[in-house]
Amino acid sequence: MRHEEFAVRYFVVAVALLLVIAASPSAPVRAQGACQFTLGFAALRQAIGDVTTGACLANERFNISNGNAEQPTTRGLLVWRKADNWTAFTNGYQTWINGPGGLSVRLNAQRFRWEGDRAGFPDAESPESAPVFFPTPIATPTRVPPPTPPPSPTRVPPTSTPVPTATARPATAPPCLPVVEGWSEGYSGITAKVQNPCSEPRIFGVSMIIFDKADGQPVAATNSAIWEAAPGDRRELNIYGSTDGGTWAQYLTNSTPTGAAVPMACEPVGARDCLQIDQWLRRAMWVLQGTSQGPTLLRRAAEFGVQIRRQRTPVGSLGSYSLTTKTVVVDTRLDAYSDWERAAVLAHELQHAVDHADGKLAASGAACLGNEEDAFRTQGQVWSQLWKNRLPAAAHAAQDELNAIVLTIGRDPLRFVQTLIGLYKHQCA
Repeated sequence: MRHEEFAVRYFVVAVALLLVIAASPSAPVRAQGACQFTLGFAALRQAIGDVTTGACLANERFNISNGNAEQPTTRGLLVWRKADNWTAFTNGYQTWINGPGGLSVRLNAQRFRWEGDRAGFPDAESPESAPVFFPTPIATPTRVPPPTPPPSPTRVPPTSTPVPTATARPATAPPCLPVVEGWSEGYSGITAKVQNPCSEPRIFGVSMIIFDKADGQPVAATNSAIWEAAPGDRRELNIYGSTDGGTWAQYLTNSTPTGAAVPMACEPVGARDCLQIDQWLRRAMWVLQGTSQGPTLLRRAAEFGVQIRRQRTPVGSLGSYSLTTKTVVVDTRLDAYSDWERAAVLAHELQHAVDHADGKLAASGAACLGNEEDAFRTQGQVWSQLWKNRLPAAAHAAQDELNAIVLTIGRDPLRFVQTLIGLYKHQCA
């Protein structure tokens, strides 16, 4: 079977399910058809849809550690929670709950007001919680003075992006970015003072990488805050995240013009032609350029005529690469997080593009799985390198996913291969 699209799928769910199955003494190896959904799980699956939940991997079982009933599926986990008597399904990013008003959906980093474990989580029913950025629980607050950080020498800012001597298309001018005047940490997260220095209205985004000291060890990455601002606008923003004891910050800022139709940017990356990329992903590209793998991936992609776009991808994937159109897609759900997360996912898909350019991207079989192995390894190397080989405590699902990739590759190569086979057995069939 030929497949025209290669997608980076949720790795952490597959690893978790593999661990559940491997650790269960009562679960012999069996064909997928031997299991079935019953009672509350069957009703919830019918309400959500089998495309979202997937097929069962094992029958419902009792989790002695927490008293819950659980059933793994090919796309996530069904759970009856003893603590509040609700039945739910999670794909590792979102959760569907059969609550008092019927079926409700929220992010894993949120809770509804009627959930028993809502303490410490942002309110899923609050207008501030939904469409702009996804809140995460906040650690014990500490007050941190608002330093003014110099540019990090390990990141490539837009003004120092390498420019080739000649390009077939003119490069897009560096964007007008917001100014962060200072920040502090409080109980509700990090408060940043920001300004629009541009002569036109802009849509801005900002996240922060927290270090233990200036140019030191990164210890945390905040979520992104996104807002629209008129020229000269000044305001205070709440950015969900924690400093984890850090005292120095690097600001990751993004900017696009207002309006529905925003043109693609053309970024110089050392090739004869510039790289066509969604304007919101320019900072992620600059972050990737600051890694050892990034410059080659980006240059080769530009030489091959790859475009990098940002749009919603199917549930269960964070990005994709199309052989037909030579287009990399990064999921808009990653807008909620920092450019470090987006850079790691971008590296995965660019590896596919480079393999395609070299004639090594296979449509099926062991070679197809080999392509995915290479892409995940590149993604893990970029993520680990950004954190100087000391991974953060995961603050949300995307970091949990990326940490799991690095740790599984490094600590259990066999499980890494087994997980890939489970994730891509249909795509690489």
